[in-house]
Amino acid sequence: MEQSKIELIYDACKKTREHLETHPVIFRSSQPSTYPKGWCGTASRELQTLLKQHGIVAVIRHGNAHPENIESGDRMNHAWLEYEGYIIDITADQFNDRGYSNPKIMVTRDNSFHKMFI
Repeated sequence: MEQSKIELIYDACKKTREHLETHPVIFRSSQPSTYPKGWCGTASRELQTLLKQHGIVAVIRHGNAHPENIESGDRMNHAWLEYEGYIIDITADQFNDRGYSNPKIMVTRDNSFHKMFI
């Protein structure tokens, strides 16, 4: 993928994340927790809509990580976007309290974190 498209995706990620962090009251009825914890579906849909306005048709992916796949023993679910082999995720850092060190914005081909959900 060309660099300008990656920059456009990253910029859309930044704008969407900033909007959700600073305007949570808009989404509060459907999201009882503090961003980003539990916001992956809402964030993915919002980001998908913004990217589509720029001609980037990303697909929402989601799945469950079961206790045998993770050290904490808890079941986790997660949602993110994929586009042309890239993982686009603005809520992966919600799992950092479980020992992960995910950035606030991920635009990457590295699926080492997300593969536990598929």
